[in-house]
Parts: sequence; structure tokens; C-alpha cells
Amino acid sequence: METIDNIQQEMQLQLQQLRSQLDRQQIISDRILRQVIKQSERKLKRNFYSPIFAGMLGLLITPILPTIGLSTPVAIAYGVYMVVSIITVIVIGQRIPDMGNNLVETAKKMDKFRHIYANMWKYELLPAAIIVLLILWNFRFNLGMIIWGLVGGLIGGLIGGLIAWMIRGNVLSESDNITAQIKEIQKK
Repeated sequence: METIDNIQQEMQLQLQQLRSQLDRQQIISDRILRQVIKQSERKLKRNFYSPIFAGMLGLLITPILPTIGLSTPVAIAYGVYMVVSIITVIVIGQRIPDMGNNLVETAKKMDKFRHIYANMWKYELLPAAIIVLLILWNFRFNLGMIIWGLVGGLIGGLIGGLIAWMIRGNVLSESDNITAQIKEIQKK
């Protein structure tokens, strides 16, 4: 009888050890998932550097615009547009939620960020169209400049638009990835 009790106690002890090991494994898994989410957050924030850099380059060419035939008001409007675009990207980049301890709140903030970022292009398109119309108005008497301007603008717009669309896809994909990871943690 005593050996049965000893065996039963030993089995209970081994079961407790096994449970503690499993509990530690769960903690490690949660910790690893949080690290992965933090890495995704850093990757998401890195996507905002290239539009800021491109905007700065665009801002640097603003003083050159009057030398190629654009009027000063058009150059100023372009410069203001570039400054507003840079500020917009910085402000939206700052809205990326920090991956804190409260994952439910982080998931809500990430959804809100994703919605704002997904609709940002709508607010950038109208001012860009106004700048294009101002440039066309500036060259209204020079058909050759209008044609070359449209060709150059179309090529630059397509290249810039493609790059912006790729960055937008990366940001939205990464934010979806973070939200999915948070939901995965919440299921456990």
C-alpha cells in the first residue's frame, strides 16, 4: 500500500513539474509573439522614411522651378504642397500605435491607424491635381511646354505613384499582420 502511495505521489510530483514546464513554455511563446509584433512595428515605421526623403528631395527642387519657366506663385504652391505632404506623412507615422501590454487597446488603435492610412491617398490626390492644373495654366500659351510637362509629369507620376502604392501595400499588409498576431495572442 505504501509503494502505491509513493508511486502516486511521485506521479503527482512529475505532473506538477510537467505543468510548470508547460506554463513556462506558454510564457515564452507569448514573449516571442510580442517580440515579433515589436519587430513588425519597427518595420512598419521604417516604411515612412522613404516618402519623407522623397518629399525632402521634392522640396529641394522648389527654388529651381522658376528657372525652368514656372511662375513664382506656382513654385510656392508646389513647395507648400511638398511641406504639407511631408508633415502629413510624419503625423500619420507618429500615429502608429506602440505595442504596449494592453493588446486589445493596441489592436483597436492599429485598426484606426490602418483606416486613416488606407484613406490618406484621397487627401493627397486633390492638392496634387491642383498643382498640375496650376502648372498647365502657367504654360497655357506654350503648347510645347504643356506636352513635355504632361509627358514628364505622367512618367514621374507613374513612377512615384507605383512606389507610393507599393509602400502603401507594405504598410497596410504589415498593419494587418500585427492585428492578426494580436488576435492570435488573444485567442490563447
